[in-house]
Amino acid sequence: LDRQDDDLAYMTFATDGDRVYTSMIREEEETGDVESQLSVYDYDSGFERDDFTYELTAPWQEILDVYEGLALVRFQFEGDFEQLWIVNQTERWMESIPNTWTEQGGDIVGAHFQTDGTIEFFQNYRHFQYEWESGEDPVYSGGAFLSWFEEAEDVIQIVGDRMAYIDDEDGLYVSDVDGVSKFGVATDGSFSLDEDALYFQNDNGEYVGYT
Repeated sequence: LDRQDDDLAYMTFATDGDRVYTSMIREEEETGDVESQLSVYDYDSGFERDDFTYELTAPWQEILDVYEGLALVRFQFEGDFEQLWIVNQTERWMESIPNTWTEQGGDIVGAHFQTDGTIEFFQNYRHFQYEWESGEDPVYSGGAFLSWFEEAEDVIQIVGDRMAYIDDEDGLYVSDVDGVSKFGVATDGSFSLDEDALYFQNDNGEYVGYT
């Protein structure tokens, strides 16, 4: 990716076919203010860079995923508040996902699109699914809480439409477009999710796999 003179740092990116979506910190040319901005590069059509949001006051924009021209972005605002947004690169609109404004120190993890356009994420250890076209609020899945004893990247695995995760008692769950299912208790919270199967050692000491 080519950096321009006023770009200070690239932060995050996601790919969708021949398009690369990036978030970056840049310096405003006239005032020298530091701003964050989202851009897209399309290597099929040949254009190098298209900034598809106005400069925003959020000091941190993290691109989490992309789906058919929609960027799923986590903003972090001054005071350590977070919020999920959808940014439409094609039609140039952006909207926040309802009820995702966190309290100070709150966190949003594991946010991603499924192939039907549904968004799922954890907010403060609770699992939500959001159908952005419905206009309804995100739906809490109920039941399990994401384990707060380990770092999120150690207890969540995402492959395609499936996300596997453990709760604070090492209960192992898998969510997909059909909902959330519990598969048992994983010894020491260890498991492996691939495209076709889920593997773990259950609480009886048996190594099992579900296809």
